[in-house]
Amino acid sequence: IPGRLLDLSVHGTLLRADSGRVFRLRDQIKIHLPVADLLTPEHGEFLRLSAKVRRLHISGDRVGVSFEFMSERQTTVLTKYVMELVEM
Repeated sequence: IPGRLLDLSVHGTLLRADSGRVFRLRDQIKIHLPVADLLTPEHGEFLRLSAKVRRLHISGDRVGVSFEFMSERQTTVLTKYVMELVEM
């Protein structure tokens, strides 16, 4: 589902759906975060993350999600990405 990141942390993110999709609590979401612009090529072009909807805006198009089942590598790359965003 095309969407936009509204906020990002190492624990989760706030998302908005572009396509008029309505989320439900506990939906599983796959996120492909483009990291190539901020991180070195060894980290790849995208960081793939799994997340679960935890908080739901009343309209259903904005959700707070928490990242699930992150490997040590995913955690490290996400932390580096967030730190690069902060330093911009």
